[in-house]
Amino acid sequence: MKSRILLLLAAVALSGCPGTLDNPEDFREGGSSGGGGSCPPGTNVETDILGKATGSGCATKICHDAQDPAGNLDLASPGLASRLLDQTSTSTDCSGHVLVDSANPSQSLLLEKLATPAPCGDPMPLTGSLTAQEKACITEYVNGLTGSGQPQDAGTD
Repeated sequence: MKSRILLLLAAVALSGCPGTLDNPEDFREGGSSGGGGSCPPGTNVETDILGKATGSGCATKICHDAQDPAGNLDLASPGLASRLLDQTSTSTDCSGHVLVDSANPSQSLLLEKLATPAPCGDPMPLTGSLTAQEKACITEYVNGLTGSGQPQDAGTD
């Protein structure tokens, strides 16, 4: 019975279409071009978007959770910034790509995976989509990490 449920979950996860971005320019250096794409004040990208384990969050059980993270990328555990900044991907498909590149923020894999086509592997998220605000928040987060070494929205004042 348990294997049937796992098989069903895998089938659902694999059947989703990644979709396309209507606004790929929002993920290049310089951030959002507007149109509802600004990150609301007080948003904590690590917990509200990347580490969220429900809905459009990236740390769902079948994606980037702490127990069995897809692409060896755990977005759920504490200390996310240090696991991203200037670290290379260890996934089979994206090996060698820098997750968040302080020398070239717009070339960060975390941002490039949100575009179609992705530079390696599948675009993210595999199913569903992120809102313009969520994408803007991730871009601001990457720019914050690369500017000072700390995310602007880490919630630590």
